Amino acid sequence: MKEDGIDISSFTPKTIDEFLPKLQEPAAALTFSPQIGKPIDVLIILCSCGDDVKNTLSNKSKSVQEWNVDAPTACSKNGEGDSAYVRVSREIRDQVSDLMESLLREESVKATKCCA
Repeated sequence: MKEDGIDISSFTPKTIDEFLPKLQEPAAALTFSPQIGKPIDVLIILCSCGDDVKNTLSNKSKSVQEWNVDAPTACSKNGEGDSAYVRVSREIRDQVSDLMESLLREESVKATKCCA
């Protein structure tokens, strides 16, 4: 991430138990959609986490996508070395970019229909 000019040094991974209460906080309520009743617009699953975790988060999500992304630690240990982290980071960056373009197109179509 640093190579792409993004400083994540102050961030730490969160467990599901740390994350779920955040969905109940007032800030989450501001983005809550009463029509759909789910506080997460798009949930991206990057790992092969257990079904209980997937189900818990999926039930709070309007849309769920599972991206087939290699686990960089496993690739690194299997001979790819540190380049695995760079490769996987770039793959995720590209997929996020594609997702953002898709979401922007959807919003543009909604705005066109709304104002037509």
